[in-house]
Amino acid sequence: VFYGNNLFAKGACIAGKDRLEDKKLKGYRYLSDSLVTADVGMDMRVMGSPAYYPLIEGGSNWYECNAECELILDDTEELIEMSEEFNLEEFHETERKRVAMALKGLPKRPNRTTRLALTLKYVSSKDCEITVKDLGFGEMYPSSGKTWKELVRWDETEERKQV
Repeated sequence: VFYGNNLFAKGACIAGKDRLEDKKLKGYRYLSDSLVTADVGMDMRVMGSPAYYPLIEGGSNWYECNAECELILDDTEELIEMSEEFNLEEFHETERKRVAMALKGLPKRPNRTTRLALTLKYVSSKDCEITVKDLGFGEMYPSSGKTWKELVRWDETEERKQV
């Protein structure tokens, strides 16, 4: 229940009604300097089926945006250059961009025996820090202890710094 005769109570009631009934504001997003403008995710296999795995949703405050996941690399023959691809979808664009991150020096192991921890953390509204750690694969293939970091500005993907 929103009680009161003020702007906040009226706004909450209107927003609730619109979300449940009218849906006139669907597709509109409020933009400010503190919001992230890109959806970030990865194409991967989830439970054996190809799927898009969202990591960070655009429209969120940059200081609240972080994501973590673990993944196992598949088809090592293609990944000898060692790259993982991130998909970006900007608010004002309809096409997805693909951004690859090189993992130089990743140990060569048999297919599906390289486990990585991926962490994305925004350090400003435009800059995202990507950290990848080699977790190894149990006792058979212990972790190399290697960590890769890059600072990425999604709207200018050419502007990448290895940290």
